[in-house]
Amino acid sequence: MYPLLLARVIEALDILGGTDGIMGIDSFPNRWVEQYFLIGILLLLTFGVRRLVNTDLGLVLRGVKDNDQAIRASGMSVTFYKSIAVFIAAVIGCLSGAYLVHIYMWSGISQFALDFSILPIAATVIGGGGTLVGPVLGCLLLVPISELLRDFGTLRIVFYALILVAFIIFRSEGLMVYGQRKYHQFERWTEV
Repeated sequence: MYPLLLARVIEALDILGGTDGIMGIDSFPNRWVEQYFLIGILLLLTFGVRRLVNTDLGLVLRGVKDNDQAIRASGMSVTFYKSIAVFIAAVIGCLSGAYLVHIYMWSGISQFALDFSILPIAATVIGGGGTLVGPVLGCLLLVPISELLRDFGTLRIVFYALILVAFIIFRSEGLMVYGQRKYHQFERWTEV
């Protein structure tokens, strides 16, 4: 909702270049710097988030995700920890948005499209929330589907919604959590 609202404000007030957007943004010096910088940032963020999950703050954040009543009962502010989680996610999202702007060498209203909002949420639902590998697995499934549905234009958002609803109904925990559960069942089965 906020990206759509912000796009309409930019159009109405003709700020940040209006409908034309901001052009002439510098790109990376060459293709290799662009790719290796992306890989380095991705590895750094993955390492940082993985380390965060194993700290006391990560334990509390997982507790808020699983059972916020228990966190509230222990005297901690659930709102405070949820705002920390939103802040961390926003920093990562802003970094990726800034990287995308330098790749395109342009920033405009089309970057507020619904695809950029739906794809991360759908990838998390399909891959499984609460894991680091789940959203990556969801992206590995959704991005090729997105490219196959490109000919349908904005109708592909309907297909995203159908896929999302199907996963919420049939595999609400996501593929990664489902796979982990089946693996542990198989592991116990082989021990017997």
